[in-house]
Amino acid sequence: LLLCSVIGANRYYRQRNVDLERAQVDLTAQREKLLRHTFDSMPNGVLLADRKGRIRLVNAQLCRIFGYAEEELLGQRIELLVPDAQRDLHQRLREDFMLAPRQVRMGEQRQLTGRHKQGQEIQIEVILSPVEQGPEPLVLAVVIDIGKRLSTERLLREQAEEIRRSSQYKSEFVANISHE
Repeated sequence: LLLCSVIGANRYYRQRNVDLERAQVDLTAQREKLLRHTFDSMPNGVLLADRKGRIRLVNAQLCRIFGYAEEELLGQRIELLVPDAQRDLHQRLREDFMLAPRQVRMGEQRQLTGRHKQGQEIQIEVILSPVEQGPEPLVLAVVIDIGKRLSTERLLREQAEEIRRSSQYKSEFVANISHE
């Protein structure tokens, strides 16, 4: 009787362990799905690259900004997204960054451009952050497409200038009328 109880308890605990492992796998899968959904829902492009500049992970917005499918980018060097004339410089800057990783915002002081799949240059800002995960350092890059913002700013400047000229013409007109 004691042997039957021990065998029964052993089966119970083995089954319970299997059930707990399945629950853990389900929970992990749900977390990964939520993380991926959140990653793809971000309003800016995001990519993760390794020390050698190989793209390891991208989100949907980054793919839209540059015109590539995710499969076309994974495993490629980040310089694929850099205009041809700037690729060598970018590679040197990337290598220097990996010697002393830190958070860096690029594109504020000077115009920064990326290269769309179709070849045209797109105006961007990039924020780099080191990610220490395991033995190999990674870099998280947040890419912001600023083309629309720059176009809107240019349009607002043009309209402000037009308003200024109109105001000046009105003032001159009123001055001429009052002198007559």
